[in-house]
Amino acid sequence: MADDQPESGLGRITAFSDGIFAVAMTLLVLSIAVPDLGSAQTDANLQARLVDTIPSILGFVISFVVVGVYWLSHRRLFQSAHDYDRATLYTNLLFLMTICFVPFPTGVLAHYPELTTAVVFYAASMAFAGVTLALLWWVADVRPAHAIERRRVGRYYVVRALGTSLVFVTSIPVALVSVSAARYSWLAIPVFFVIISRIFGRDVLREVT
Repeated sequence: MADDQPESGLGRITAFSDGIFAVAMTLLVLSIAVPDLGSAQTDANLQARLVDTIPSILGFVISFVVVGVYWLSHRRLFQSAHDYDRATLYTNLLFLMTICFVPFPTGVLAHYPELTTAVVFYAASMAFAGVTLALLWWVADVRPAHAIERRRVGRYYVVRALGTSLVFVTSIPVALVSVSAARYSWLAIPVFFVIISRIFGRDVLREVT
């Protein structure tokens, strides 16, 4: 059942969601621990410890960028929405739950960057977030859309979210062989975005920008 005041309701949904994103993205930086030099407080020791934090920084950057892309997609969805129903509300809450959860697997990856379990856990968590975003787009935009062009835009975002999840899922078997290769495979996400942009064409891209 749609809300009696859709514009006001959509504004509240967007504000609430933006707050969740802001808190989650801020908490991501806590996964990077300040190096503890103990009694050996020298430049050489600090430099060595900073080098050791590179995997943690990489995890932070990837998480921040992916969650940022998810936020842009989420904001685009509700900017174009004219109404919503209970299914949209519940699916949005499910998606926001996955966003709130992201700092935890990011922290696990930061503390144990060379362990297969940490990489798999992180990849699975990020993949699930992408799947819930795709589901949200389908429920809130593609399913109720009547215009063909609007459906194409919605499907573009669905495919983009699922493609991001696919990159993370693909990295899971890679992690069983090499955790470093699995981590660096996540850098393929921007490449995937370029590919689907070419597939969907300029007409759809004009609608999403």
